Amino acid sequence: MQSFGAGESKAMRVALYIRVSTDEQAEHGYSIPEQRRELMAHVEREGWSVVDVIEDDGYSGAVGIRPGLERITTLAEAGNLDVVLAKKRNRFFRDRFLRMGFERSMRELGVRLVALDDTGHRFADAMMDEFGDWFREEVSKNTIAGRMEKAREGKLIATHTPIYGFEYTEDRNGFIVRRDRMGVVERIIREVADGTPLHAAKRSLERGGIPAPAGGALWGVKTVREIVREDAYRPVPYEHLVPLLTAEALSRLDTGGEYGLVWYPKRRITTLEPDAARGYRRPQRTAYHERDAQVAIPVVSSGIPAALIDAARARIAGNRPTRRTHKRVYQLAGVFRCAGCGHLMATNRKVSGSKEYFYYRCPQHQRDGYAGCAMARGFPADRTERRVLRAVLDAVKNRDELIRKANESFESEKLSLMRAGGADAADWRRRLDGVERQRANYQRAFAAEALSLDDLRERTAELDREREHLKRLVEEHEGREERLRKLEDARDKAIEQIRRGEWGRLGITAPEARRERYREIGLKAVAGGNGSVRLSWGVGQESEVVCTSNTNWSVGIRTTASRPP
Repeated sequence: MQSFGAGESKAMRVALYIRVSTDEQAEHGYSIPEQRRELMAHVEREGWSVVDVIEDDGYSGAVGIRPGLERITTLAEAGNLDVVLAKKRNRFFRDRFLRMGFERSMRELGVRLVALDDTGHRFADAMMDEFGDWFREEVSKNTIAGRMEKAREGKLIATHTPIYGFEYTEDRNGFIVRRDRMGVVERIIREVADGTPLHAAKRSLERGGIPAPAGGALWGVKTVREIVREDAYRPVPYEHLVPLLTAEALSRLDTGGEYGLVWYPKRRITTLEPDAARGYRRPQRTAYHERDAQVAIPVVSSGIPAALIDAARARIAGNRPTRRTHKRVYQLAGVFRCAGCGHLMATNRKVSGSKEYFYYRCPQHQRDGYAGCAMARGFPADRTERRVLRAVLDAVKNRDELIRKANESFESEKLSLMRAGGADAADWRRRLDGVERQRANYQRAFAAEALSLDDLRERTAELDREREHLKRLVEEHEGREERLRKLEDARDKAIEQIRRGEWGRLGITAPEARRERYREIGLKAVAGGNGSVRLSWGVGQESEVVCTSNTNWSVGIRTTASRPP
């Protein structure tokens, strides 16, 4: 560990940084209590003053945006910190480029990152970081390759929960049938094959008190549909599997038997950078693999006749989303949410005689009743939209105040984005240029016979890895820059609209354009169980539309602290 000058350690203000990822929860020596004990013991020996104990529980070291790092930045910017102490260097980052950027930012604020396993030698510490980065990439590649090879051998890739109706074998390489649940699967398939709609099949299961796959009382229409379409339930004769499986996989099967099929990999999930504005939740992007890119894995037969499954699939083959037959524009569609469950409010139409009535309703309550959500109230569309419009128009009368709040919101969001950037993209681009120059130097050295061909290949391979890593970081940073540009454009557009009085003209705007304008100004509407609608938009102000009876509505306006749109 690096040393400090005489008398310097006594004045050190230190934050203890503790991180454990999901995969490391059970790993010895990486538990949060163990890290805390070692760090506190070291601080006591050194006589340092602990400013804060910061934990990132469940965050990967390859992620550059974490609540703990944000807390460190806040303390450093306030001048309340000298040292951040961790048990190991890889507790800060498992990506050396992210570490370099964050470390430089801290150094500019007079803060040092220190770990108990620091050598105090610049090149030795850099090698430790490089090894950790390489090891993480190798483990990921080897894991993927190992799973594909296992699938080609005809062995299941076990996940947390087996397909409904099956259980894993003791070695978790195959399935055994769970007869009680497989009976439910057959019931679903038989009802659908007999012409029962998916929603009616769902209701039938709920009325029968049959627990859903996750254990709840409510079934989903999507779950019922996926059961009908699942290939693991459909028995396939051995001879039909021969073209799909490797010789090793076929050697495990009975030539006279029937088997279901599980396809691997089914989907590719890309976990994106956390969003500090949404509680550091990491959004995911899902893409499904084409069938020719998947490996077929045979599993034990469900015992359900293939003809019955084919009949059920034929029944739902023509299913299409319900088409709307009316032309009404719901002005709050996409911005109106239920306070109870957080879902976007669904639009609803009722016909009584020659009259039509339009409402906003909670989709969870509409589908599952009180078991889905307690929001039983319907919000008449015409009345709600009129009151929301009046509240917005009342709030936009003071143009100077709106412009001030728009600027405050922009600066708050800008600060969040800039903190999330980690290293400076300009520095990464300079490093990319340096990689290209170094490549040219190696090629010149090879031409001058100062390098052998093997040395050239090895060194250029290292440069290629570094270049790809830098390119990825630059692309991610440019994505943040693009979001910042869009945010700035939205702020400028909003201010220009306010100055020209365009928000004040919402009352004479066509309903279609009004809905888009609501989205432009960041309008959010939340439906309360008492009939109120709480409004907020991207300039730090809130309003509330209150329904005290079916015919008596009132509007109250209150200004709140500025917040990002």
